[in-house]
Amino acid sequence: MHDLRRARLLAGQEPHRRAPISPALLGCPGIVSAAVEGTLGSVRSISWAGGGATARTIEALSGETEMKTASVELWFVLRSLHVRGEVRTGGNLRASGQTNRYGFLLPAGTEASFARLCVRECRLLSLNLSNSFILRAMELGHLRTIDIAESWDYRDRLGWQIAHVIFEECKSDAPLGLLYAETAATLLAMRLVRTQSNFAGPAFARRGGMSPALLRLRIPTKPAMHSNLKPATLGVVSSGLVG
Repeated sequence: MHDLRRARLLAGQEPHRRAPISPALLGCPGIVSAAVEGTLGSVRSISWAGGGATARTIEALSGETEMKTASVELWFVLRSLHVRGEVRTGGNLRASGQTNRYGFLLPAGTEASFARLCVRECRLLSLNLSNSFILRAMELGHLRTIDIAESWDYRDRLGWQIAHVIFEECKSDAPLGLLYAETAATLLAMRLVRTQSNFAGPAFARRGGMSPALLRLRIPTKPAMHSNLKPATLGVVSSGLVG
């Protein structure tokens, strides 16, 4: 019966009960206006110095939104029955066909409009990371800024693994504490510099040994810790981040 209802929803034969959804309820600082309606399952947010994350479960959503980012933003459709829409940015129109897994990365100052959005049964994570947070993660405080490349098809495998960890922390109101979530965000920021930035210099070249940024990642050794971020594997992970 559940599968039959899903088929009817996609065919438009059994619409969800809908209500207007405000930009504030969507929980994203980059959204400046929204004309959307639908049904949200839950919205949970956590924040730390220089960043924040919001996990959403969406039963149904449709409409249009406009964004202007003040910091680097990453959006992950971690799982979805159906996602479709159009995006206009920088004079370019990008059409997204039906998909159940999708990610995009927006540098600070990006303006984008989303139209003809149609989302069904979605787990969605958004993150915002300030320029200072990213530079601090890489021990690049001597720089004023760093350019992160825009991507409308973000597929980095390690970045996606970290996103799943942060989603679970948000959804559960950070049961391991904000330090754990901030640690995961720090790892993600380091990965962005490694794979999506214009920084060409060797990481941490001014010091020998492991970066102080990594040494300060005091990951709690609790049994409930996510297996992707166990301390025993941190050295292997860090080589992929900054090596």
